[in-house]
Amino acid sequence: MYEIRKEGVETKPLSLYYVNMEDFPIDDQTFTLYRTLIDKVSGIHFSSGNRVVFESKLKEILRNRKMLPMEYYRCLLSDPEEVKLFLDALTTNLTSFFRNRSNWESLQHEIIPDLMKSVGKSREIRIWSAGCSTGEEAYTLAMVFDRTLLPGYTYKIIACDISLKSLHTAAEGWYPFEKAEKDVPSGFLEEYFDREEKGYRVKPQIKEHIVFNYHNLMNPMHSGYFDLIVCRNVLIYFDKESFFKVIRQFYNDSLPHSYLILGHSETLFNLNTGFHLKKGRYGCYYVKEGI
Repeated sequence: MYEIRKEGVETKPLSLYYVNMEDFPIDDQTFTLYRTLIDKVSGIHFSSGNRVVFESKLKEILRNRKMLPMEYYRCLLSDPEEVKLFLDALTTNLTSFFRNRSNWESLQHEIIPDLMKSVGKSREIRIWSAGCSTGEEAYTLAMVFDRTLLPGYTYKIIACDISLKSLHTAAEGWYPFEKAEKDVPSGFLEEYFDREEKGYRVKPQIKEHIVFNYHNLMNPMHSGYFDLIVCRNVLIYFDKESFFKVIRQFYNDSLPHSYLILGHSETLFNLNTGFHLKKGRYGCYYVKEGI
């Protein structure tokens, strides 16, 4: 901890003298330390190009904690729970129901019918929503599966994120009028949501198929094997090494007949991952080798 030292005067943490963290700039060395730590624990990469965004969020954290940059850095090194809160504050959780319609068309007309053939009725179809944010993707998955599966088929969704705040919203399953009415088709809204005073709440018949958990994609999953993994617009923030590590983990956590859906800005082109690209009628997705 930084200290002010004067002979004959008791030393005090320098942070006590700084009310406004703007008075204490984040130098290049400090930025590099934070960037390396974030990359190591989460795979998220802050380049020099988005340093301004990072510094803005970090300074807000420092103001709330009443700490200086290196004080807080040392705190992160010794407190795993604070690391979770730190990553929560840094991440941007931009999502919506039925985002990128082609993904859902592919799921409804191609992927789910194939999963019914390959999995059968002997067990539930297992789906992993990786980087589920505030829950819209997981609930959209549940609605599409509920609409498409034939009688006798069952499914379960494990939805994970690194943001504790987002997971709380997801587990609540409540969304304001402007969000739900804008993004959810009217037929789905009527069937799968209950209208309340200020918004809509997902019905229990959908929520019961989803388990929301905290998970850092840089760590092993330990939740069994999956038939479908959906990870959209998450890996664009990862550096190449971390990106490849996560994809290999997806491969290890998926069954031989499994599918992988990534965001439109994410690609496995020129990467030896064990997944190969399939161009369907409605869009592109990946299948595990051997299908």
